[in-house]
Amino acid sequence: MRRKFRTREYGFGLDGVARSRTDRLVGILNGVDYSAWNPAKDPFLPAKYSPKDLSGKAACKQDLLQVFGLPDVPGRPSLESSRVSPTKRF
Repeated sequence: MRRKFRTREYGFGLDGVARSRTDRLVGILNGVDYSAWNPAKDPFLPAKYSPKDLSGKAACKQDLLQVFGLPDVPGRPSLESSRVSPTKRF
């Protein structure tokens, strides 16, 4: 993916920056390290949650909104992180 991002086709206007900073460019292949990023065990979250028990997720969202002074709009996701890609349709 790192090489693709440096091309005009996949760089989405950032290919020049990617080529000029190729020594600093890194990527995450196929997602997140769930042993490090695990909301069921994270000591810094106000509540714990997992795929089997989502009960703490709402408390975490409320905390995030409060910390950043964002409004609570029902049905609106609080955060989105995704790669830039036409296949994602964002």
